[in-house]
Amino acid sequence: MKKGFTLIEIMTVLGAVIIFAVIAFPHLSGLVRKRALTASAQSLTAFVRDAQQRSILQEDNRYWGVRVENVADGDRFSLFSALDTVPSGVIIVSTSFVRSGIEFLEPTAASTDIIFNKISGKLVNGNCPSPTFNLLVKLARIGDSNSSEIIKIYCNGHIE
Repeated sequence: MKKGFTLIEIMTVLGAVIIFAVIAFPHLSGLVRKRALTASAQSLTAFVRDAQQRSILQEDNRYWGVRVENVADGDRFSLFSALDTVPSGVIIVSTSFVRSGIEFLEPTAASTDIIFNKISGKLVNGNCPSPTFNLLVKLARIGDSNSSEIIKIYCNGHIE
């Protein structure tokens, strides 16, 4: 009695594995892109919350904010401090690029500053204090606006 597998058995199993891989690969790559989008949104949200906390604590007696930039060499966001809400005397503390394959859909301006008030942590914006106004930052996979993450910053400082 011989032990082992026949060529037919090996080819059948190999064929089944290849078919499974062909079916699973597109789903897996979509999952990886979705995670990159989620990670970029979480990173930006952390920057926004950090800026708000630094403003509340009046760190260095300055206003704190996040600059969102839509630029050709890669969308990015930066944590900064400023002397006032204009902002002037800006000091960039750190910058992060959104992940590969991700872009900002909103705001559409080349550069948008999200600035928080000292002590209160409320959003500094010309449309505030409207209870319904919120500043939107929308990230999406390049070429796929249906798959997006939205960060909302309300006048009262609530971030979601």
